[in-house]
Amino acid sequence: MSESWNGGRNWSQKNGIRAQQFYDVSVDQERPYNVMGGTQDNGAWIGPSQNRNSYGMFAADWRYLPTGDGFYVVRDWWNPSTSTTRASSARRAART
Repeated sequence: MSESWNGGRNWSQKNGIRAQQFYDVSVDQERPYNVMGGTQDNGAWIGPSQNRNSYGMFAADWRYLPTGDGFYVVRDWWNPSTSTTRASSARRAART
């Protein structure tokens, strides 16, 4: 991937971009809300929708929910410390 800040006159190549392919994404009712979802081959993840870091979001802001090939994550609305995840081979409730 490349990036230009002057209308395409000059480009800088971006190396090492980390990306995930999510099967499904959901949010909870916390403030700020959390984003969560199951990823292809990398389990399920949950992280804040925003933080106070002026540089943006970092991988350390996200928590891994061990599920294998994760499909979806749903936060318990009455007990936000519990999430239900669905993986390719199992369904699991976990404390987050």
